[in-house]
Amino acid sequence: MGPQSSPEPNLPLAPEGVSPSPKASRHRRRLVVFSTLVLLAIALLSTGVGYVWHEHSNGVRRATSSSNKSSTHPGTVTGWVHTDGTSLVDSAGNRIILAGVDDSSLDAGQGNTPDRCHLMWSPASATEIDTMHTMGFNMVRIGVSWANLEPTAPTVGADGLIIHHWNTQYLAALDNEIAALQANHIMAILDMHQAGWSPAFTGSQSLCEGHGLPSWLYTTDQNSSNAVSVAQCQFFSDIQEADVSEKPQEGLAAVWSMLASRYASNSTVIGADMFNEPNWPKSCSQPDLASFYERIGTAIRDSNPNIMLMYEDNAYSSYNRNGFLLKRQPTLSNAVYSWHWYPTTWGAGEESLKAHFARAQSWGVPFWIGEFDGLGGSYNTHTKRPLDSNWQTDLSTLMHYFKQNGINWSIWEYDGGGYSVVEPSTTQPKQPLLSLLKQDMP
Repeated sequence: MGPQSSPEPNLPLAPEGVSPSPKASRHRRRLVVFSTLVLLAIALLSTGVGYVWHEHSNGVRRATSSSNKSSTHPGTVTGWVHTDGTSLVDSAGNRIILAGVDDSSLDAGQGNTPDRCHLMWSPASATEIDTMHTMGFNMVRIGVSWANLEPTAPTVGADGLIIHHWNTQYLAALDNEIAALQANHIMAILDMHQAGWSPAFTGSQSLCEGHGLPSWLYTTDQNSSNAVSVAQCQFFSDIQEADVSEKPQEGLAAVWSMLASRYASNSTVIGADMFNEPNWPKSCSQPDLASFYERIGTAIRDSNPNIMLMYEDNAYSSYNRNGFLLKRQPTLSNAVYSWHWYPTTWGAGEESLKAHFARAQSWGVPFWIGEFDGLGGSYNTHTKRPLDSNWQTDLSTLMHYFKQNGINWSIWEYDGGGYSVVEPSTTQPKQPLLSLLKQDMP
């Protein structure tokens, strides 16, 4: 007898020399086909090529490969977040949407003593972060200030190298806040914040200092009427004042390099918002904002290859006067285009919002509204402009637009006095505001 093929398992052979009946042959063929299909299905599932059903945000059910994830992943984010075209994904390939809140509690002051308005940095408490988690936010944009990170001017060592003097007390507080966020599975984006530019300059309201850039950067003309404008132009033109040990952009790059390195192994800190609301006077000889971001971004990326880079365009009020401040797209990988949106009504801001979203789409990067006030929903005092009486309808329209277009966002702010998502000085959410924000929460 010549060689024979191995029989299929559990299928009886006909006696030697006897042909099986047609009925037995049909039965055997059916079992062979069934067994083959079962084995094929097992093989497909084990290789991850199978298909699963999931619900899309628009309510349409459709089949998609199990190697792709749902458009908004509600579970815990896995590892570092990175850009994928105009979307954000985690290390497991889940597409995510950032639905966050701003925290300005570490912005104020310069160092570890109160300023003339008795303001000083104070990190968000564990209870407040628990509240952020309960409210549904998956990200917190933490404002930090260079003036607090480095209140003492750097010095030059005997070898001619710059020696920086970091504020260890402030950094420890930042560490603690990030640890609390991590415990609540909330992502963090560090925001190099400024408002009023620097404590070197006195603002127009209550004679309080600004915050942001350290006072030691400025040795002249601190009390002139245009001191802030001059300082802004000097900074973005990288002009060094007398008796200052390094150029301002070199100093900022060093600050960011330190922060990026500090959290290089902590995937809770997913992003670096490189500079809050850049601006300079028209009299300035038009610095190249894209080159500035490339310089700072390179310093950050050299210290932390995984962190996302957020680059902001013109502030809302300045855009309405002067248009886009970024004249070209910065050459940076794993980067996100950001803007702050503060119109009085949806109708007043719709065109500008859509213009910035279109710019992000044309550049092939995700879009993030790093600040907005919920069309007045986060206001506590309304002295700057009238509150939109239709803010709830307008905010519902906005959240639908965010959801429809996959726009990331963070609202200003958790609890900062003039604005909050909680009832002031409590942990009680503003329920009308929160219910509308939840229209576009994962």
